Amino acid sequence: MIPRLLRVLRLSVFFLVSFSEFSTAFCGKNRFVSSSRLLSSTDSPDKSSTSFERIMDLPLTRKADNHPVKVLGVCGGIGAGKSAACKLLVSQLNVLAHIDTDSIAHTVYEPTSPVVEQVRRAFGDEIMAPDGLIDRKKLGSIVFADREAMRTLEAMVWPQVQLEIEKRIQRIRFEWLTSSSSDASLSSKEPVIVVEAAVLLDAGWQHTFLDAVWVITVPQEVALQRMMENRGLSREEALKRIGAQQTGRWKNYMSLFLCN
Repeated sequence: MIPRLLRVLRLSVFFLVSFSEFSTAFCGKNRFVSSSRLLSSTDSPDKSSTSFERIMDLPLTRKADNHPVKVLGVCGGIGAGKSAACKLLVSQLNVLAHIDTDSIAHTVYEPTSPVVEQVRRAFGDEIMAPDGLIDRKKLGSIVFADREAMRTLEAMVWPQVQLEIEKRIQRIRFEWLTSSSSDASLSSKEPVIVVEAAVLLDAGWQHTFLDAVWVITVPQEVALQRMMENRGLSREEALKRIGAQQTGRWKNYMSLFLCN
């Protein structure tokens, strides 16, 4: 499985870094490049053509279409293997960076975050732990059983997560642009930033800062087994979480469908 997956990822990364405006030029508005449309190119990124000021002047809600460092979104349901695919991209294909939105989302629930008070008001004091933090297990039991409650939570959390992702993308791009050719830690890497997020299509990020989207999928029974074994969930709890994440957008916007 891994050698075959690596071959697909390698070809797709080559395609991603070879074209500066492939997202609109080859697929049209709101569509993404298919792995079957691989073409060769002699284009090479020119670090000197873009200044940090130009990057920072770009609105946070707009893709830097001409930027040589591309942003790849990796999504899919819980238990599908998104993290495994991203680890392969980092360890085997040497991409610039991997941004895990789950870790960013955790910071949104820290006591100093304005989101905490919004969530408390929306869901009540019963979701608060004695130490003043949000009890994420209690909150999860509510939102995974009620789609409207999930939408309410998403409307509070997603904008904060997106803002932090885009800040990190800007910082990584700046570091790459300003690195010297002798800096092997950056110059030897593929100019691709990988953003891992189950919710990226539902959040609309494919229209903002992503250049391409990959969908990772597995049969539901495989996902259930992984969740029960790795997360200690009951079958009923796992089914609720899978149901809460089901979205038709995956099939509409996918550029690469990987069965893990």
